[in-house]
Amino acid sequence: MPNWAFSKVTISGDYETVTEIKNRLATPYASPYNPEEMKQGVFLLWNIIKPNNLEAYLGKEQKAFDEIINADPELAKLKEPEPNSPDLESIMDKVIREMATSDNWYEWNCRNWGTKWEIGNKAILEYELPSYHADDSTHLELGYRMESAWAPPYEAINKLAEQYPDITINLSSIDESDCWAMSAQWIDGKMFYEQDEDITHNFGMDLRGYCNLECCNEYE
Repeated sequence: MPNWAFSKVTISGDYETVTEIKNRLATPYASPYNPEEMKQGVFLLWNIIKPNNLEAYLGKEQKAFDEIINADPELAKLKEPEPNSPDLESIMDKVIREMATSDNWYEWNCRNWGTKWEIGNKAILEYELPSYHADDSTHLELGYRMESAWAPPYEAINKLAEQYPDITINLSSIDESDCWAMSAQWIDGKMFYEQDEDITHNFGMDLRGYCNLECCNEYE
């Protein structure tokens, strides 16, 4: 199982645009693994960016290729491992190459969403806060809380900011074991800042509801 990242995301901008985003993020969609199963949630990454090659995403292309190779004895020999085990550098080169280019679900999700899995029911819409401006315009801020595998859905949020350049997005996140904490903001469709955050009692309590530090840990 992965370490979980606990995040708070706020989206703010003119009322109509933010309402459109809210409805879009919460639109159910048919699971690519089982079309009869509808994926539900208030912050669905699939609705921000989804794969355009489902055969590769589901591993069907690789499975079909392997079946062709295995059916031919001469080609099958090419899959036999070399006498000497590959060195660590070769293994890492392969991992980096696949992470950068593969459209299989894991590599695609990490590259395009920034996290291993869809958010699904691990997100809640905590609040909707309308505000009224002197020019008679109405703005809306949405506040989400979510849990995601290994990391926040950073890449998906970056893509959402590009798609709606008139909104502001804020992200704060910390992992379950205090390995890291960060925050970021997007304005005008671009990254305004991204920075590491100090892991403090208040930061952990705000995002996770618990603290791992000595002040709250009887085992120190």
